[in-house]
Amino acid sequence: MEPHEVALAYLERRGRERREPRDDDYPESDAVHHWQYRDTACTIVRCDWYEEELQKLRESGLEKVLAYSIQTITAKLGNLQGYARFNRRPLYERSYHGIVTYVPAPGGITFAQQYTGGIFSGTFVYGYDTAHILMDGVQYKDVSWHVLRVEYMVDCIKIARRLERQYRDAWKQDDRIRVIQEFARRCELIGHGKKYEITDNYGLMMNLLSGRI
Repeated sequence: MEPHEVALAYLERRGRERREPRDDDYPESDAVHHWQYRDTACTIVRCDWYEEELQKLRESGLEKVLAYSIQTITAKLGNLQGYARFNRRPLYERSYHGIVTYVPAPGGITFAQQYTGGIFSGTFVYGYDTAHILMDGVQYKDVSWHVLRVEYMVDCIKIARRLERQYRDAWKQDDRIRVIQEFARRCELIGHGKKYEITDNYGLMMNLLSGRI
């Protein structure tokens, strides 16, 4: 079965059985929106982290001292984050480092997990979150906005797959930069007019600031 077919079967069974979700069910276990994009199962979930942190701050008894933190987190309530499940790991890189660092996604990819148990065993999921600084705009709460970002992320991961060998074989920084530039160029070509912006990716900005490419 394709990832989307497995995901739909899971969502249908969970609704029927009303069983508690497990870690190996994520992100489908928390889905607020789910769809198929080509051969990939895509999911959008809500960032529950903000509600948990806000509750902790309010229970601390330091609301006045922590007013700025509370205001900042409150602005992010309702933020969404996106995930894409592949039938198998599409890249040699097993995490969100290497060439995955440069895949355009809101804040950069921050979730990369191989599933070895449960209904999704053998699949691999990439995802991003919106818990970064300055991510308090209304677009981060908009499902349709995230749908486009997840699909763009999927397309760019597939581009990264074609260029990963060149990236890994590039020992000199200049050679690696050329691979990244070619990657960015190809991403822009399929980005429906979206420009490849380094400010969209915090991991990429950190690499540039530290001199690591």
